[in-house]
Amino acid sequence: MLNKNFLNISLASFNKKKSDDVLTSTEKKLQKEELERLLEVSILQQIFYHVKPDEIPESRFKRIINIPDWKIWIISISFILWVSSSVLLLKYDYLDKINPNNWNTKDSFDWFALFIFIIDIRWLYFISQKLILIVHKTL
Repeated sequence: MLNKNFLNISLASFNKKKSDDVLTSTEKKLQKEELERLLEVSILQQIFYHVKPDEIPESRFKRIINIPDWKIWIISISFILWVSSSVLLLKYDYLDKINPNNWNTKDSFDWFALFIFIIDIRWLYFISQKLILIVHKTL
């Protein structure tokens, strides 16, 4: 037996604005077209809201998404970490420490500088990825 998923769609009742006997044929036609458009929009909205937002990432239609508090904290902390790693890289010459031309065999490798560099590059990648998505959606 085949398993089929069905989607229940509710067709709302739309009240007429004027009585049918008062309307002209053109007004009736316009009212019918407006009713059809409203029904189409209603059906599309119901279908759209049954799909998870992750399944349609390129869609122009957006839904309000509640971001959990823990995710906001993680993003905030990682942003602060990125800003501080950028300051360390630029202000305290950590870029020179991970540059292979400046390596000295007598000194041990500065793993902290590499860690800071990786954090900085990862966030630059993340920001550029988000900017590309924003630009792509506005075109």
